[in-house]
Amino acid sequence: MLTDSVALESPRASEELLATQEVIDSLIDQGKLTPDEQDYLNVLGTLVYEYEEKHNTIPDIYGVKLLQAMIVEFGLRQKDLVPIFKTESIVSEVLSGQRKLTVNHIRKLAEFFHISPAAFFESSEVDFRRHISECDYSFRKHSLWQSNCDR
Repeated sequence: MLTDSVALESPRASEELLATQEVIDSLIDQGKLTPDEQDYLNVLGTLVYEYEEKHNTIPDIYGVKLLQAMIVEFGLRQKDLVPIFKTESIVSEVLSGQRKLTVNHIRKLAEFFHISPAAFFESSEVDFRRHISECDYSFRKHSLWQSNCDR
């Protein structure tokens, strides 16, 4: 029977996860599946997804750490970023933590890597900056600084 391969429950350990993934691979390799096999494949896929969501958390990286990861991911060298930072020494200072990323750097990096500038900020920082921008707008437009933004 089809369900004898892997139990229809979430894997509890990495060995069970690997066994489940092997069954998924063999079903995919079959090509055309029966409706029952397709349902089984969908359930196994959901179980693997749930296991990975629970056990494989991806750390939130931002700022210079994100830039360092992007450099590695794209196989770049410091000199490849000179058009953004103007000099290789500034690139080096930013990567070593001696200098902070500027708003202009972040804008250019976002364009270069085709990502949102928000990716360079910690989630709570982005929310705080959005709040400040909204408050600044309210203050200038309506003089409502005290009522809307004194939180």
